[in-house]
Amino acid sequence: MPKKVKPIAKVASRPANQVAFLTDRHLQPGEFAAQFGMPNIFTRPLKEVKADWHLVVNQVSDMLSAADRVATSHALKLDEVTIQLAFSAKGQLVFVAEAGVQASIAVSFKRTP
Repeated sequence: MPKKVKPIAKVASRPANQVAFLTDRHLQPGEFAAQFGMPNIFTRPLKEVKADWHLVVNQVSDMLSAADRVATSHALKLDEVTIQLAFSAKGQLVFVAEAGVQASIAVSFKRTP
């Protein structure tokens, strides 16, 4: 059975445990737009989006710890790091690693006194 891309009107009434994503991605085989010309909107369970955040924050923490060790060994202090993140076309949180890709989320980490 084909998957239906939800129209904008349906997004406002989505369950609280679902996160809506707006995308211009091409439809996959079996998917179809609910209304011609409407943007594609899909949802992912909030639990999965939170798991993505947890994973990314742990990865960033590991990278910052390593960077801090290197900085300290050269008598430097790592004070602030800004990470560029985005949601992929599938709604997964990812690091921006490609020129021309626009970040939808900028996260700054600053050392606490």
